[in-house]
Amino acid sequence: MPSSPSTPPDTHRSAPDAGRDLGLTFAGGGSRAFYQVGLMEHWAELLMPRVAGIAACSAGAAMACMLVAERMDEGREAFTRERAGLKRNVQPAELLRGRRPLPHEGIYRRTLLRALEGDGLRRIQQAPFPVRILAAAPPARLGLAAGAVFGLALYQAEKRVNPKLLHPKLAPRLGFRAVVMDAREARSAEELVDFILASSAVPPVTAPVQLSGERVLDGSLIDNAPAFLLDELGAVKKQVVMLTRRYSWAVTGEQQGRFYCSPSADVPIERWDYREHAPVEATMELGRQDGARVKPQLRAYIDA
Repeated sequence: MPSSPSTPPDTHRSAPDAGRDLGLTFAGGGSRAFYQVGLMEHWAELLMPRVAGIAACSAGAAMACMLVAERMDEGREAFTRERAGLKRNVQPAELLRGRRPLPHEGIYRRTLLRALEGDGLRRIQQAPFPVRILAAAPPARLGLAAGAVFGLALYQAEKRVNPKLLHPKLAPRLGFRAVVMDAREARSAEELVDFILASSAVPPVTAPVQLSGERVLDGSLIDNAPAFLLDELGAVKKQVVMLTRRYSWAVTGEQQGRFYCSPSADVPIERWDYREHAPVEATMELGRQDGARVKPQLRAYIDA
């Protein structure tokens, strides 16, 4: 069930073992999150045995869950099949058939359900660490539609004023509230997919999802890279944050006790590019290249 960031870690599960001291954060970014897949092809063997907690939002939550479920290949294959024949991201002709002109939500949902088939959900439920997913509840006075527009405007404004800002601060100060879910608490694949879609809700591309009586929006409105969700976990001594947009070298690498990795070049794919020939593979390849390049620094950080 959703909880607030101040809720203490679950007590009915065993604590991570002493060898687990690392937090991983998967930033949101829509299709740009495939960059993280490339990173983890180089880093998973090094990092996953030490993970004490995962934080994620939006598409980063999808990547994190597929990783923990050990179903990343199946998820990628499902995404490829679901996009077959899709030439445009917007299909106005669908309106004449009484259907949504944006195909993203259906593709996203079916891809995740396929990725969690078999033992995927069970592996997540039995993970020895929380997988915390962030969504955002807008101020009640705004409502969902206005909250989405206002929240996105705030996010873009902060980034424009300070391109080096890794963690926006305005939205919480103006009444947006964090809603946090542990993927391990999902009772079915459908419920977990609802968690992820709630964290990814950007109307009109994807619809708001109702959780515990309230409808929520994309967690990026609070923080696109929600490393703060792991700050209260005592087992987490170090954190690795995987960003999905390019930042200055001055704010990446080791910063204030965390290790930040951002793309070394502009990510080839756009946030909501679901076309059949969208550059998914090129985006993962950039992640692979950066993963190999940064791995010695990452190893030095976690072993220090």
